[in-house]
Amino acid sequence: MENQKKLIESPLGGEAAPLMIPMVTSASLDQNEGTQVELCADGGVFRKMSEIKVKPIEWVIPGVVPRGELTLLGGDGGVGKGLYLAQMIAYVTTGETSGFFPDRPTNTGTVIIFSGEDQMDAVWKPRLEAAGADSEKVRAIDPGTYWAETGEMPYLDNPTTLNRIIAVRPALVIFDPIQQFLSPKANMNSRTKMREATTLLRTKARQHGFAVMLVMHTNKGTSASGRKRLSGSTDLWDGARSVLLMGRTKNEGKVYVSHEKSSNACPAETALFTIEEVKAGAISTAKAVFDSNTDRKDSDFVNEKLIQSTGKDRSVQEMIVSILGRAPTGRMASDELQKAVMEQAQCSKSTYDKARSSLAKTKLIRNVRVGLAGGKGYWMTALSNLES
Repeated sequence: MENQKKLIESPLGGEAAPLMIPMVTSASLDQNEGTQVELCADGGVFRKMSEIKVKPIEWVIPGVVPRGELTLLGGDGGVGKGLYLAQMIAYVTTGETSGFFPDRPTNTGTVIIFSGEDQMDAVWKPRLEAAGADSEKVRAIDPGTYWAETGEMPYLDNPTTLNRIIAVRPALVIFDPIQQFLSPKANMNSRTKMREATTLLRTKARQHGFAVMLVMHTNKGTSASGRKRLSGSTDLWDGARSVLLMGRTKNEGKVYVSHEKSSNACPAETALFTIEEVKAGAISTAKAVFDSNTDRKDSDFVNEKLIQSTGKDRSVQEMIVSILGRAPTGRMASDELQKAVMEQAQCSKSTYDKARSSLAKTKLIRNVRVGLAGGKGYWMTALSNLES
């Protein structure tokens, strides 16, 4: 093979001399050939950083879910991931703020749900209604229905699926759980395969400005925290720009959402919430009810020591039932009940919350939503053996 040449000036002056540039290829590495190419002026493909304009990060949910990137949500089955997602969808589709998402979004948008486990009519629809989502801005499908409609499976790396997503112009796309939407060639335990499975999705998300939420199951029966809790390859953690982990507190019976990774901003505070039974029309469903924020993270809750029940807990439970029993209708505004019990029992809010949670789990008490004019309302706590 003839050498390719580029004439350059001699640094010492005089006639131009040929410059020989070896081309490194798989063939030259394997066969040690002396292949050579012309030198490209200025490298040909590089951009000067001084010429690049600064572009701010865009958010679907400020500080939590970046637009054009992958976000992970991990948690054990039954912890309340779907209820938290319902709150997220309500925020994205309506712009209504809450304790979960206190900052107003730049604008609202459409959400696409790919659901591999929960039914659309019996679970998702009432759950979203209870959360206050705008159903007109929510599109949803399950793998079986998608197959019946298209003859294909909605895999993450399927170009046709991605084109359908782009046509809707969503703000947020949810795959719940990711395991249901991986093609047979993907391998959760292989960094290379998981990178291949998500590369096209990430590319399209950046090009078209939608955020992607990948819901994952966590490893059960371990004391691991953080990235070690997620099943399969850690490449998903590395590739995601934001990671949220969910779990239950050991002593308060609440659900926590810990922002474990944020590549584009400071991590948000951990949100704590309770799960309440509510009605969506005539259908009973559940709703995540915001409780408070904390700076504790997933590792703090995983390593939290279980405090054994004490006589104080029992006395506070009895106090709650006693005060409700003396109320004219067997129920009180939840905040008034908390204040009365804490004053009379001389207990902390943590002790009260634990006692109240125990009573709710055994169905001795229940929560009742009372509506007011203008769509507002408040929560009441009632004895379960009384008519509503």
